[in-house]
Amino acid sequence: MRRAEIVGVQYLRGIAALAVVVDHASGTAAFSKYFGDSPAWAFTSNGARGVDLFFMISGFIITIVALQGAELAPAMRLGDFFARRFARIVPLMWLAIVSYLLLQLAFRHGVPPLLPYVHAMLLLPGAILPPHIWTLRQELVFYLVFAIAMLTVRPARLVVALWLALPFILIALGMLPHDRGMVQGGIAMIAAPNNLEFGAGMLIGIIWLKRFAHRDLVAPIDPLFLLVVGFVAVVAAISWTSGRLAVPGHVALCSLLFVPLLFYAVHVRCPDGWPRRIGETLGNASYAIYLFHPHAVSGSLGILARLTPWMPRGALVAIVVLIATGFGVAVHLLVEKPLVRYARILLGRSPSPSMTSSGTTGGA
Repeated sequence: MRRAEIVGVQYLRGIAALAVVVDHASGTAAFSKYFGDSPAWAFTSNGARGVDLFFMISGFIITIVALQGAELAPAMRLGDFFARRFARIVPLMWLAIVSYLLLQLAFRHGVPPLLPYVHAMLLLPGAILPPHIWTLRQELVFYLVFAIAMLTVRPARLVVALWLALPFILIALGMLPHDRGMVQGGIAMIAAPNNLEFGAGMLIGIIWLKRFAHRDLVAPIDPLFLLVVGFVAVVAAISWTSGRLAVPGHVALCSLLFVPLLFYAVHVRCPDGWPRRIGETLGNASYAIYLFHPHAVSGSLGILARLTPWMPRGALVAIVVLIATGFGVAVHLLVEKPLVRYARILLGRSPSPSMTSSGTTGGA
């Protein structure tokens, strides 16, 4: 199975993106200015677990794209690595941030504080707007650690182990900082418990590169449905532990439970058909869906709250999710694809991505 054929990872990316959209759609709809709170939101409140899965997928994809062979030798130079990351992530991220700010200026009274938007544009610590850009700050830290550790001299690979252990060392010492201000926020970014999720994805990537496992599993039914069921089951298990675990334990549980799901997605054979077309479309568009879904969610809820205040909550969430997902797919096809291609050309790199499933929240 070649890298370009890892279709199951595309399915997971699409599933994770939809989970985040459902979470934000239901949570935003519960605001008093829209439809108000309702017990119906409880079943959708764990869709943010899609972000945890995104981080694991990123760890896997970056590993198999940037390394090669059982010896895990670098497959590209540092310059190529960062040029590809920049082209894949930053231009579309900037567009999402600027358009979000313009919407705030157009539909809210007064000028919002601009510093959080500057922090978001530069992926700096501290308060950021829009809030979901925080995941890309964590992606940036992972890219820097990965590049230093895996694409330079071999002894530097110890950096990955230290980075993975750092949050748990600080927790044991009672020194884990909060994301407040530039200094503490920077330490919190570097020592985030989410490091473990990137590490879990890297482990699956290393296993894939070393060919330790059979990579052509055949599913009794279409893998897309199995992965959806698996994701829902994992989220349900994680939801059951809500309030019982601190953040580090929660992240560790996410990593543990999502590992079999990602491992299966990496190795399963995905037959042709309409599920594959849907799964690949959502997977390819997952970065655009993630970046631009707040725009569509807020806009569609504002309209629906005025036109259909009587609408059942389940139907409301479904409609908003469909609108936001469709908007993200349109952005992917009409904006993201040409934007990434032109950015790669301007940076002197190949306009073709290194694998079909190259992208996560951070566009891995």
